[in-house]
Amino acid sequence: MANPNIINVTSIYGDTVVANVTISSSTLLENSASSNVVIKINSIIISNIQNTSATANVGIQRSNVQYHMLKSVSIPSGSTLDALSKPLYLREGDLIFTSGSNDNAMQIICSYEEIS
Repeated sequence: MANPNIINVTSIYGDTVVANVTISSSTLLENSASSNVVIKINSIIISNIQNTSATANVGIQRSNVQYHMLKSVSIPSGSTLDALSKPLYLREGDLIFTSGSNDNAMQIICSYEEIS
């Protein structure tokens, strides 16, 4: 798992990934090992689209260890939560995971930049 030096950037590609949040933990975004890129996460927004409250989990997995940004955080019906207050970086081999208390009760949007 290298941490590429981004001082001599040759490209920056912006993108957005969207998904429904499910009960089982799933990968939202992954920076594969040996990718030679750094992924800068700009925002993570979770919306509860159902008529009942739901809880959300979001975090980074590094070296098969999960580190939570949100752990069982309640999101009321019809509400939106901004899960990220400052940008963060995914090194090679890192991934963003998510899960929730109810299948498809929430949707998640993640805006990011791939830097190489």
